[in-house]
Amino acid sequence: TLQCNIMTIISIIIPVYNTSRYIKKCIKSVTSQTFQDYEIIIVNDCSTDNSLDICNNLAQQCNKIKIVSNSTNQGLSKTRHIGLSHASGKYIMFIDSDDFLENNALSTLYNLSQQYDCDIVIGQARKFIYNKTLTIETLYCPTNVLNRKLETKEVQNYYISFFGINISAGFNIIFNRFYTIKCSF
Repeated sequence: TLQCNIMTIISIIIPVYNTSRYIKKCIKSVTSQTFQDYEIIIVNDCSTDNSLDICNNLAQQCNKIKIVSNSTNQGLSKTRHIGLSHASGKYIMFIDSDDFLENNALSTLYNLSQQYDCDIVIGQARKFIYNKTLTIETLYCPTNVLNRKLETKEVQNYYISFFGINISAGFNIIFNRFYTIKCSF
């Protein structure tokens, strides 16, 4: 028999810890993307609010959502790595549970990766600061595209900081999962 290895294009990893106020908007911003070849991996890091209930309700509505729960609180970095171990996509994207995407974010990043045959694509981001009034602060990070294969050491350096942007935050970045396998971050 012929076996096909079908891989999701983008795995979106969302670590969750006590963000019931934001998590629904975050997840809905992903499920409403124009690009549809993705999976969402939510890793609950022992939330004590109703974040997990919200995630479970949304997972019942969307079969692209996988939920993983840590048995003890692991912190953000380890929780992201746990999400990586469940990812099947060619590209990886991290989104914090209080972030959200515009509806064409995935298609824009993926199309650039294909157009320039690159492994890391960094898009623009906007930061919303909630106080008494909403202020919008533009982050000055022009779309950067790397169109060459990187050596393992280079990727580790880019992962730590790329043009002044911590790529591990990653909500405006997709990168080839090859580097997560090849590098020990």
